[in-house]
Amino acid sequence: MLGVDIVYDVNNLPLPFSDNEIDEILCNDIFEHIDYIPVLADLHRILKPGGVLTVKVPHFSSRDNFIDPTHIK
Repeated sequence: MLGVDIVYDVNNLPLPFSDNEIDEILCNDIFEHIDYIPVLADLHRILKPGGVLTVKVPHFSSRDNFIDPTHIK
């Protein structure tokens, strides 16, 4: 896929990266589909000091937010 470096199932922790290895992480519309607390902990582990974690989730007022059966959070 264009612009994608790694594809990995975030439910299979730990993520396949060393501690403090990653400069930037983008989580776009995934946290509403998973138990995100363990994933956040592992993202913190792999992110370099001063690294950037960007999280995007649907706004609570989105009409599709509550009707999507794949949203667990």
